[in-house]
Amino acid sequence: MAEYPLDEFMIQDELEPYLVNIWHWGINNNYQSFLHWQDPEIIRQNLLPTKTAFITRDCISFKKLHYSCDLAIRERWFVEAKNKGGWKITVAYDPRIVNNIYIRLNPGKAMEPCSLLDIDQKFNGCEWSEVEDYLISKNLLNQSRIN
Repeated sequence: MAEYPLDEFMIQDELEPYLVNIWHWGINNNYQSFLHWQDPEIIRQNLLPTKTAFITRDCISFKKLHYSCDLAIRERWFVEAKNKGGWKITVAYDPRIVNNIYIRLNPGKAMEPCSLLDIDQKFNGCEWSEVEDYLISKNLLNQSRIN
């Protein structure tokens, strides 16, 4: 985050511009004290990285895993994707664990959690690196069977 605009106090404290450092510095220095009034879970989720997921006729597809959420069901996203074709959506995710992804609502003030579907419950509790390794191994095995 080299482009993050450090103020004079951050520079005096020789703060390195990484999200976690900025966060801790802000809390310790009562900087932006509004953070103390926010739900810590919403703050945590807003610090998560984002990527593109796809709404399909069956699920919210993200990094080859399958998710769903109450919002998608309530608003009939999967029916719409079946009838009109799928679309992209930006989701936040915890890079350490695959259990949930999050759809940001009301410009970051609320999050809709999306959970793994039954088809991918075998990955519940796994790290993304474990899932990626599994998928690569599975793909290599399938290719070796073809050849």
